[in-house]
Amino acid sequence: MDEQPVAVPVAQAEKKYQLGAVAGGELPDLGALFNETLAEFMDHLGPYVLAALGQFLVAVPVGIAMVVVLYVLMIFGMFGVMLGGFGLGAVLMQLSEGLGAIVMLLGYVASIFSPLASMVPVLVLTVVLLAPFNASLVRAVAAHQRGEKVLDLSAAFSTVTQDLVSVVLVALAVGTLVGVGLMLCFLPAMAVPLVIGFASSMTALHHVGAVRSLRDNVGHVLAHPTWHLTFGLVYIALSMVAGYLPLIGSMFVVALHVRAYRRVFGDGDTPVLTVG
Repeated sequence: MDEQPVAVPVAQAEKKYQLGAVAGGELPDLGALFNETLAEFMDHLGPYVLAALGQFLVAVPVGIAMVVVLYVLMIFGMFGVMLGGFGLGAVLMQLSEGLGAIVMLLGYVASIFSPLASMVPVLVLTVVLLAPFNASLVRAVAAHQRGEKVLDLSAAFSTVTQDLVSVVLVALAVGTLVGVGLMLCFLPAMAVPLVIGFASSMTALHHVGAVRSLRDNVGHVLAHPTWHLTFGLVYIALSMVAGYLPLIGSMFVVALHVRAYRRVFGDGDTPVLTVG
């Protein structure tokens, strides 16, 4: 009797992804990476939304608190700098009217730019406060993509204390560079995710210290600039679009970033820093 072909379920035959550990050392094709992430994301949309909701419950209170802090700093900073400049100018006028007038003018000009300067420390503080929760979410997404544990509401909390110091230090570096870049006509801020966009994931997933993760990320970018530049620009564009899709959009960007990191640096005990 001839052997009959084994029937394969349509859903299994059409899957464009696999749940499991990967070796790393790749520079994955971005189109295939996007399609693979999208297929897996849609098949597990419920768990991804639950994980995003958990992060949302943290991000909203932190965001509201930081907006209040920002307005307080902006108001007091603006009037404080202005009054300080006028007061110092009034004192200096006793010595030189020209010098006093210049100091008053500088105080007024500085007061105009002080609200922008207030944004930098608030941005850095926000990034630092959210960093442990984002790292926990990244670990949970990676475990989900390896098929170890399905995502749930606790994804942003389950490992929040793990590698806490390194996670915070990387966030401090990233937040500071982005803040300074925003003050330099915005464009330099966009270079930060292109150059050290994987450092936080390296700390979260491979338990690498802050300095080493930043150094290794920069080294990998310098060795493979074309791939990192292309991925970084795609990531920035998707992040902008994600804002129009609450929960789902931001979570898809996280899923894509984690999958890209795993394909490049692997799931082993140490990150793979060579390609092929």
